[in-house]
Amino acid sequence: MEGIVLPPQCAVEFCALNLNLKFEISDSLAFLGEANDGNAMGATSGNSGNWNPAILVSQTAKSLKIARTTADGTWTLTQTITQDSATPSIKVTMAMKNNTAVPHVVYLVRFADLDPDGNDNDFSATTNGAFAWNPSIPFGLNNGYGVELRNVGNSQFGFVQGFARTIPFGPNPCNFAGDSDTVLLNIDGSVALGYVDTVGAKKTKTATMIYRGF
Repeated sequence: MEGIVLPPQCAVEFCALNLNLKFEISDSLAFLGEANDGNAMGATSGNSGNWNPAILVSQTAKSLKIARTTADGTWTLTQTITQDSATPSIKVTMAMKNNTAVPHVVYLVRFADLDPDGNDNDFSATTNGAFAWNPSIPFGLNNGYGVELRNVGNSQFGFVQGFARTIPFGPNPCNFAGDSDTVLLNIDGSVALGYVDTVGAKKTKTATMIYRGF
């Protein structure tokens, strides 16, 4: 694949994109193919060692497209990250291609350490997303803000679920629902959005999500 090879720390984050948004996001990806295929990518900014270098496919002032293939050639993940300054919001599209001649199950998780107005926030989740916020007090002096990570449109994946997480660190891709709860109050937590399905031979499934302040 042609393009610029990115350093490992840029493989899963908003590395080369000036977001200039009004909320803080520490974003990364947790990925797992079938449980025995060894293609897990931990939700950190580092390199898990079983992926080829990330390739910068294209870049503009407000968008970034990155592709990366597993070392064994089974999967190619193409991520397109686009900033909408008017909203403001960030749209992330993840296209997961099965390069083999047989179907494979994929677990794809987007993780974010959301910190609107500081480290400690309230967190919750729905089937379609997860969010962090600080509540406003009516007629008070504080101004509460929040950030959501939400699935966009009708998902191509059969399973979609948001997770409110009790810790600010990325999930184990083999247990991405771990460290999650229904409603979390005043903690330094995080959010995740999980997608699971079978991807057919030589087929691609795409997940689209958005980060937006509220």
